Amino acid sequence: MGQSPGAYRSAKRSKELARLKKQEAKRQRRLARATEAPETPAAPDATAPAPASEALPPPA
Repeated sequence: MGQSPGAYRSAKRSKELARLKKQEAKRQRRLARATEAPETPAAPDATAPAPASEALPPPA
């Protein structure tokens, strides 16, 4: 039961297909980004000051 390329498509169906296409594009970007640099964890910024709890010596 195929449809010709010029067949009528409701606005609701068009919106759903656009949403699915956008969702799949996001998924592909996310996967590409994940495989691009998997073993590069976010290193703490060396120029950032240490948190106050780490800067103070332990109480005696």
